[in-house]
Amino acid sequence: MKISNHRLHVIEKEDFTEEPNDEYPSCIVIIDNRPGIQRIVIEKRALAFTDLDQVQGILQNTLRHVLRPYGLSINIDQLHTRSAFWEVANDTRQYPLGFRRISFQLPHLNLERLRKAMESYMTIARKSYGSNLSWSQESVKGGKLILDEKDTFQASLVSALMEDVGGNNVITLYPNGKGQRPIQVGKDNYRMGDMEKEVFDMLKRSDSTDREKAMEQIKMFTKRYID
Repeated sequence: MKISNHRLHVIEKEDFTEEPNDEYPSCIVIIDNRPGIQRIVIEKRALAFTDLDQVQGILQNTLRHVLRPYGLSINIDQLHTRSAFWEVANDTRQYPLGFRRISFQLPHLNLERLRKAMESYMTIARKSYGSNLSWSQESVKGGKLILDEKDTFQASLVSALMEDVGGNNVITLYPNGKGQRPIQVGKDNYRMGDMEKEVFDMLKRSDSTDREKAMEQIKMFTKRYID
């Protein structure tokens, strides 16, 4: 589908007069609701929307409105990159005393592949972090958490939460030090990928073979990184 953004564009003409014109720049949105996938792809097109959060909000609010009469609702959570977490965790300049606590908040895991993955992570979290066993890992008083990108468990856990589960509140870090505020890691971060414009041009062609080829490429894209 396409979502457009109505704007009033003013053109300055050769005789210095101004002429208002309506324009409707749009971006492409792909919803893949196949079993085990459940992903939405949003085209990043600044001409239409300067912020991907705008499109995410439009989709979520519209779908909630449609579902409300049925007693249903929906959340649309973006996937992040693992690097967004480690950039914060390894930032010794801004957080020289490290972090005293890390909190994980999982959305409703309505995908079997995510449920199975998270079960195994939770059973060995205590050993890796050197902490108590709750879904909020906290260091001993006056200490700091061991956040190690080279730790196999931590690396895979962060990858799963950021790049497979997603959501603005999925990981929160609490820095040591007076006046330091909690950090919702990845809040403004989206997992990105490239898709050729030619793929969407093929969808518009009359040749059914071209359309099928384009659709297969889109399906491969939405399934990317899913084992």
